[in-house]
Amino acid sequence: MSDDPDYAWLKDALALHARRAKPQDWMLVDLRSMRNRMPADTPDAWRKMALQYDMVVVAPELTPSTLLGSR
Repeated sequence: MSDDPDYAWLKDALALHARRAKPQDWMLVDLRSMRNRMPADTPDAWRKMALQYDMVVVAPELTPSTLLGSR
């Protein structure tokens, strides 16, 4: 995720996460603290989300529990 330009503003939170957990672990980010000090490189869509929601769950990798059409 840190290589994706859409998530560049989350790099500090992801760096903290990487030190404490496995890379595939999900993390919960508290957006309330960002409201007063929004990073300059935050995309408009994420800025709006931070103003509307208190928390966001970041899931680095999503995989299906079963494949559609498989038996």
